[in-house]
Amino acid sequence: MDGGPGADAQDRLSVDDLVKVYAIDDQFLQLRIESGSPLLPQTLGQALLQCRFGVIVVAVSRPSRGDAAVKPALVQTKYRAGDTL
Repeated sequence: MDGGPGADAQDRLSVDDLVKVYAIDDQFLQLRIESGSPLLPQTLGQALLQCRFGVIVVAVSRPSRGDAAVKPALVQTKYRAGDTL
């Protein structure tokens, strides 16, 4: 099980697994975007979180049909209420 991009869903590493593998648990935070957040309806690129706060968003977890899909954070990713960064 390598967990790479071409791996089957059941073979992919979870976010928690990746945090442990890369030993970044002391530097890794998950933040949830609530409705009414000033981040809405901005994109990752528009929010400038790295420039303004030194925050690097690596992924966005978006609930869909009872399962939270984790996707890479892209500059064109538009934030939605309920997203976890």
